[in-house]
Amino acid sequence: MQVCLAQKKDAPAVAVIHKKELPTAFLSRLGIVFLSKFYEAIISHPGSFCIVAKDENGIKGFVSGTSDIGKFYKYFVKNYGFFLALVIFPKLFRFSIAKNVFENLFYANKINGFPDAELLSIAVDKNFQKHGTGSELIGGFIYEMEKRGAKSFKVLVGKELGVAKFYLKNNFKLLLETKLHGKDSFIFIYNPVALLKE
Repeated sequence: MQVCLAQKKDAPAVAVIHKKELPTAFLSRLGIVFLSKFYEAIISHPGSFCIVAKDENGIKGFVSGTSDIGKFYKYFVKNYGFFLALVIFPKLFRFSIAKNVFENLFYANKINGFPDAELLSIAVDKNFQKHGTGSELIGGFIYEMEKRGAKSFKVLVGKELGVAKFYLKNNFKLLLETKLHGKDSFIFIYNPVALLKE
């Protein structure tokens, strides 16, 4: 299995894995087309990146993140605004979708003192889970974050996903329980000691 930085052409395959393996996640509700553009933006944005695990048959898992969540969202809206208007605007008439979009954009403002850097999403094809692929992706992610000067970063995950053990095993620390989209969620921090020293 090769673990490497994703290219723009990988965005559709990453979107498919996200939709398939994270079916209850909010972004999955926005569809494959949205997800493809979202990951294309992550790959294109200078301060963000996506790492994929792939074999000769294609991509089997990914992890994505950004060194500054606020800057990434500004980039996404600025560069994909027309697309967002076409795809997202009709959905905004559904109150639940509109509420979740704004929660996603502004939840970070409610957690002062946490790093701007964030692990946005991670997923592995179910046929390749429990074989160390997720930990390999996390290792590559940490390396890329440190290259960008981010020694500490956060990740927000839904409690219902049952992934707390995975993050704890990979040296994350649970710092906060909160609610997002009406669901119980955890916020984990990688290397909180580094955050305190900044």
